[in-house]
Amino acid sequence: MDYKKLIAAIRLCGSTPGVEQCKKCVYWEDGDIYRCIPKMTAEAAEAITELLAYKEQKEIAVNPFEDDDPYIECCGICKSGEYLRNEDGNRNVFCGQCGQKINWDALDALSDGEERKGK
Repeated sequence: MDYKKLIAAIRLCGSTPGVEQCKKCVYWEDGDIYRCIPKMTAEAAEAITELLAYKEQKEIAVNPFEDDDPYIECCGICKSGEYLRNEDGNRNVFCGQCGQKINWDALDALSDGEERKGK
């Protein structure tokens, strides 16, 4: 699915275009809106569903430790360890690289709960 073309078509359709404008739309079906509009809205619904699934996945907190090793911090999704803490060393709730939610409670489950220095 070409998201940019879908966005352009939705904007065009939503602007109450005339027939000449409709002919520019990638969903144009020889003037029959009963064919082009359903196809466009079906793809829009699919795109929104994909975005919602992506958002929900980002909300699932992941373990920030590589192979459950409490000394190697990295995002469980993008594997970056660079943006898990801010410049003061405090833990970020989300990975600064990919936006994944981080489950810092895993630290207590993997070690004796003593906070590590660094990173």
